[in-house]
Amino acid sequence: ENAPVDIDHIRIDHGGRKAELAGTFDSASRVIRISKCNSGIDVLALARAMMPDAVGSLSAASTSGAWGISGAGEIPVDQPENFRWNGHVALDGELVYASGQTNIALQKPTFSLRVEEQAVTISDLKAGLWDGSLDVARLQVPLASKEKKLRFETQLKLDDVRLQSIINSFSEAPKQPA
Repeated sequence: ENAPVDIDHIRIDHGGRKAELAGTFDSASRVIRISKCNSGIDVLALARAMMPDAVGSLSAASTSGAWGISGAGEIPVDQPENFRWNGHVALDGELVYASGQTNIALQKPTFSLRVEEQAVTISDLKAGLWDGSLDVARLQVPLASKEKKLRFETQLKLDDVRLQSIINSFSEAPKQPA
């Protein structure tokens, strides 16, 4: 009666994109275990839908292009904010943060992703940035809550970036071509 329920195939459509999942639901522990996930759903849209309080400070972020997400994880039904995930993410497009005079765009980011104990760890992030490349071995992001603000902890490497591209990211765009 409390035996896990196998879920062979679930298809989710969100924003014109789809995700396909397989796993089990353990009714005794009230945990959904996702053993297989392949998704093209926008990560930001999904995060906003699942954790609106945790991603409020990312409201200035947007994406273009196709997402590729794979991995496995667990979602406690009674505390979905304590979900765990381990997988890989790639965006064939841009991840843009635009707020005020700041406009930063990562081109074709790819990375490994681990979510555990309300912290996100991004590993092996590679992307185009400021007409050069960005390489981040590890980025730790404790999720924001009422008690703590969102903050990023990382070390990164930038190669072949252009100074003018950096300046343009943090200033108002010129009204006429220069």
